[in-house]
Amino acid sequence: MATNSTKATSLSFDDFHRIFSQPWFYTAHYAPTRLLEQDNIQIISLSFAFHVISFFLCLFLSGYFFQTFNKLSLRNKCNWSSRVICNIHAIISFILAFYTILNDKIYFWELDMRHYDFFIGQFTLQYSFGYFIYETILVLIFWKDQGGLPMFLHHCIAITGWGLLLAYRSFAFIVLVFTLTELSTPFISQRWFLEISEMKNTKLYIYNGIAIWISWTLCRVSLIFIMPYIIYYNFEHYKTIPLIITVLLFCFNLLISGLNAMWYLKICKGVFKVLVGSNNRTQSESKKEK
Repeated sequence: MATNSTKATSLSFDDFHRIFSQPWFYTAHYAPTRLLEQDNIQIISLSFAFHVISFFLCLFLSGYFFQTFNKLSLRNKCNWSSRVICNIHAIISFILAFYTILNDKIYFWELDMRHYDFFIGQFTLQYSFGYFIYETILVLIFWKDQGGLPMFLHHCIAITGWGLLLAYRSFAFIVLVFTLTELSTPFISQRWFLEISEMKNTKLYIYNGIAIWISWTLCRVSLIFIMPYIIYYNFEHYKTIPLIITVLLFCFNLLISGLNAMWYLKICKGVFKVLVGSNNRTQSESKKEK
């Protein structure tokens, strides 16, 4: 009897396949299934090409402007170039997302995650999609230098989510809000530049660490508490959207929030060490003067 009941309640691979292949899993009255259209593919391809070309241009031109660059190994030169391109993407995507949310009343006042901006909002998604493809290739080539498994998972989830949003042409609000977190990226990249330039003992390095902590707290940690409210605010909309979007929305939010919390703990430890170290140096210097 126990064996039969176990067989009756267990789910096989075919059962999961039948569930996930049902039309209601992918479609809904509000958002029918669509393939990536030609305009999406063109801009995504241009974005990917732009970042690849910019990577090699930076690799070629940096030596003419920065003496430190010429002393680096090939791996660190590639890391240098990738961080410059990362900063370019972060600044552009943040400006586009911020402008879209601020100037769209449905986004800013109603927090409607189903709403879709067909102008700058869509271009922001297309631009970032091309960047994530480029960045994922870099992660695979320079695994340790580019963040390894956490960064690879981050980019895979982003590519899946961005692709579905562009295919459905809806639900862009959540992604645009998460894009605002890119404001902290230039500070993080700058820390690597300071380390590679042997400026860890300077005040600029300390100020950079504080800037990372402040920007990460405001842009990323705050979303750990804000996003559940936005998701709850749109609770009634889940009846009208495909189940796959709901599943990905929760998975994406949990993964990104978890990664941001994990990195935040590391940032807090780093800031604490820097501040304690600077205080110890100040006290030792004052004792020597006495």
